[in-house]
Amino acid sequence: MKEIILDTNIIVRYPKVLSKKGKWFKFIITGEVLRELRNKVAHNNIGRLSFNNDIISLIYDASERQSVELVLTPSDQISISQNFEKISGADIDILLYGLYRKKKGGDIVIATQDKELIKRAKENNINTFDLDELIEFSVSQKEDEQNISKEAERIEQKDRKFLYSEVAVGVIASVIVNLLINNKEALVNTINVWGTITLAIGFGFGLFYFREKWRLSYGVLEFLVGVVTIIGLFYPSFDYDKVNFSLDFNFKILGGLYIMVRGQDNIIKGLKGRKAGYWIEQKLGIKG
Repeated sequence: MKEIILDTNIIVRYPKVLSKKGKWFKFIITGEVLRELRNKVAHNNIGRLSFNNDIISLIYDASERQSVELVLTPSDQISISQNFEKISGADIDILLYGLYRKKKGGDIVIATQDKELIKRAKENNINTFDLDELIEFSVSQKEDEQNISKEAERIEQKDRKFLYSEVAVGVIASVIVNLLINNKEALVNTINVWGTITLAIGFGFGLFYFREKWRLSYGVLEFLVGVVTIIGLFYPSFDYDKVNFSLDFNFKILGGLYIMVRGQDNIIKGLKGRKAGYWIEQKLGIKG
């Protein structure tokens, strides 16, 4: 029987694989992969917490329906003389379990998008599937747990909804912030100095709360504010002949770029543990 060990990035990007069953293969999830899914909940992001809980619930449901097997790696039964730099605890667990089952004569395949894990697997003569190969393999299997398949589709739709809504909130927030900045004089004229100071402090606390709860939206807000800041330096003429490249101007350019970089950093962190986050990690090599 073919034993296909699923990595975290595969489960998150293709949860529907958990609905597939067959007499000649089985999907396996190690204890460290489950632990990693739980640990992906960072910065108390409400949307991410819900997403990971949905994935974990789906795994347990698939386990009960025997379309996936949860295992603990008997690391005391195998010794490997190689260093484990550049790979995570979950990847080490996957590799250890794969080697353990291979020594027992199992037909082992590791399904992962992680290049370093693929490299280590091949060094130890263990076959691998990337996401496209796994999808092709799973689609060819006729047996399908319909309840799990429908739940996986619901989770994927929920993930897309989260992404769209967080981006939309970030765009709306950036419009509001830029309106406030552009109308700061009218705002200041309606309140005294101490009122302005109090408002600014409160705004600072509000932005911090916003970042901690909706990091992706905050990242979009930050990035767009940086873009508008740079555009504002050239508006309305957009003519180099009318631009004074003074030290002050150059610092404002650098400030806008810094805000954009910070925004992208928060966007990446906001996508950590989600499908889009794993896609960025695979394509660009950037981890949240």
